[in-house]
Amino acid sequence: VISKKPHIFVSGVMTTEIITIYVSATVHNATELMRINHTNFIVVNRQNNADELVLVVMSHIARKVLVKNPSLNESIYVQPCQNP
Repeated sequence: VISKKPHIFVSGVMTTEIITIYVSATVHNATELMRINHTNFIVVNRQNNADELVLVVMSHIARKVLVKNPSLNESIYVQPCQNP
């Protein structure tokens, strides 16, 4: 079945502005920044050039933070997993 819907290009739904937050920010800071910028994700700034970039999405906050620990004062930064 071939769809007759018009094509949607990625450039039409993506943004070029990347919202970042400091490693020391709390979950509350991150959720407020997401709310203000109408986005569901932010990038956590690296502490140094050896660090991996960390992408935090709202569903991660809901699933990993709020369900296990209702405190919004916890640090948003989670150390990336190390390869064995």
